Parts: sequence; structure tokens; C-alpha cells
Amino acid sequence: MINDLHTPQILLFSEQEEPQSYEIYVYGTDDLVEQHKDSFCLALCRYLDEIHISQKTLARLTGIAPSTLSRYLSGKRKMQYDCLCAVCIALRLHPCRQRYLFSLLMYALPCYQDFRKADKNIIMAYLDGCAFNNRYTLTACNEQLKAIHAKPLTHLTSAKGDSV
Repeated sequence: MINDLHTPQILLFSEQEEPQSYEIYVYGTDDLVEQHKDSFCLALCRYLDEIHISQKTLARLTGIAPSTLSRYLSGKRKMQYDCLCAVCIALRLHPCRQRYLFSLLMYALPCYQDFRKADKNIIMAYLDGCAFNNRYTLTACNEQLKAIHAKPLTHLTSAKGDSV
């Protein structure tokens, strides 16, 4: 765990105020025209703003370089698949928000790609559980991936810190 007083505690979904509606929770609006104008960068920035997370803090929570995150959030570069998984887990995004971000980048969720691969099952379990259980952290996911000799999502491990 990070012992830094400046690292925010990201609430589980059950600890948050109930969303007004699905559309507003996921898209930020219930206006269909505005929903169609949405982009990955706008959606992720909206989610970050909602929980008061800066790019610098997101970099610390995920182990992704701040310069790389800046390129992702500005739209100069498409976020890599592993980084998207890491961001979703670190931010404890609800599965409906995860699906939305994956769809905006035209990525399939891990188990929909190949359910027979152990690493994909681990990643999917952490994506499914991160919004609901404090044990489903990016650090724990990376450690489990390393335990089966799979590539971790990021280089964030228990030696460097955690997202809660």
C-alpha cells in the first residue's frame, strides 16, 4: 500500500452516491446527440474529474508514465490495451463504464478474446471485481499475473505501491 497522504482513497461502487441514471453515469448526459459526440478522452477525463484524480495521481496509481498518460488523455495516442485494463482497475470503474471505454477504443474485454487463457481470466476477474471489493487492486492483479509467468498490466507491484 502507498503510505502517501496525498494518494486518494477511491470508493467502491457501493460506497458512492447512487447514479441519477445509467446515461448520465456512463455518458455524462442523457442527450443522445451529446452521447454520440463523446470520445475516449472526454469520457476518461470526465471519470477522473468526478473522483478528483489528476493525471499525475493516475500515473502513480497505475505505474504508467505521466508523459504517456498525457498523450492518451489528449488523444495524441491510442491507449494501449493493457494500460486501459490497468486504468479501469486502478480507478475501480464500474463494469458499465469499463465496457464503454473499451468500446470507444474498439477493444474487446479480455475473456471475450480468449477465455482459455489464464492471464485473460485473471484480468477479467479484476475488472469484474475492482468496483465492488477492496482486494481487487491493480497491484494484486499484477502479482497474480507474475505468479503464472504472464506479463503484468503495468510495472506497479507491491514493492512500489497500490491503488488504495
